[in-house]
Amino acid sequence: MSFEQESQQSQIERAIDRAYHNDGSVVDKLLEALSQISDRETRLRIIKALARFKERKIAAKFLYILQKDKDEEIKVKVASLLGLVGSSEISNQLLPYLADKNSQIRAGIAKSLSIIKDNNMVEPLIEAVKTEQNEEVLEKLLFALGVLADERATGILMEVLANSSNPARRNQAVLGLGWIKDRRAVDLLLEVMLNDEDEDVRSNAADALGEIGDKRVESALIQVLTGQPEIAHIAAEALGNLRSTKAVSPLLASILNKEQYIGTRFMAIEALEKIGDRSKEVFETLKNISNDNEMYEDTTLGSFALEVIEKLKRRDS
Repeated sequence: MSFEQESQQSQIERAIDRAYHNDGSVVDKLLEALSQISDRETRLRIIKALARFKERKIAAKFLYILQKDKDEEIKVKVASLLGLVGSSEISNQLLPYLADKNSQIRAGIAKSLSIIKDNNMVEPLIEAVKTEQNEEVLEKLLFALGVLADERATGILMEVLANSSNPARRNQAVLGLGWIKDRRAVDLLLEVMLNDEDEDVRSNAADALGEIGDKRVESALIQVLTGQPEIAHIAAEALGNLRSTKAVSPLLASILNKEQYIGTRFMAIEALEKIGDRSKEVFETLKNISNDNEMYEDTTLGSFALEVIEKLKRRDS
């Protein structure tokens, strides 16, 4: 390496370091270097440094690389980072790459669209879901639809949830339905919560039902309070979010059940606080467990019960 080359490399290294310290004055220097050098590793480091800044000229450079560059690894990297540097004004320019022959580029574009969050992309993303065969790409497309939280995506997410044999795909559909909060999904989510073969899917279905907040789900959530620990824990939280007065007695039973998962007992106490029930039965139950020293995270069940008692009393005053 010549002295001039070494000097240029040193300057690039300093510029990269300054970029990681949020110094935007180095953007032009890094863009120039990105056009001039051929070393892949250095170019990747420059691209990652530039991705810290949301600027049109960076987005334009990344789009040019995506279109013209011959290095597939470089193109994959910019595809996944365009969402950080660009805004909704580049969304339409990303769409053709959802059909790119390279699945990693398709996955990167789906990721970028999930970051940009342009609701004009709902229909194109739905169409991409219908034709995509690669599992990684499909999961990212489903995630992008979920984070847009647009009810137009409810139908395709319900279709995936009802028909897919892939638990990761079903799980992503469940998460999306929870973020969208469309009540049309309630019946399907109830069925999934009770019957899906995958534990994570069942648990996230319970969480999604709590997010949607439809009173129709109360009985089903109460039913699973005594079921598998992960789902019971989420069900207790969901019942609290629903402010379900019907759930008070079952939640008290969960709190008193020493065979119940400790996390569920804690969540049941928290749910009672959210519901705001200040009945004698609630205060007596919480007082009865005030000496329970079973730990969860960084506190005991008893101390948490006493804390909730005080909060409920203050609410009553």
